[in-house]
Amino acid sequence: MRLLISNDPISKATMRATGIVLVFVGGLLLLQAWNEVQASGQRSRTFWQDMVLGSAFAALGVWLIVWGVLR
Repeated sequence: MRLLISNDPISKATMRATGIVLVFVGGLLLLQAWNEVQASGQRSRTFWQDMVLGSAFAALGVWLIVWGVLR
């Protein structure tokens, strides 16, 4: 029976690439939230949603990159 997650280089590269994309998307969400505050001087309705999702995506992306490198 074959394991679901193998130790071959392709899956490691895929994890790192997915992590990079998630960090990028998370960074864009955080940047959007920051720019909204800077432009209007007040928080919009979606400020906390952007902050939470951006932070979560970035953290998950960093975790995937580290796991892909160390695994």
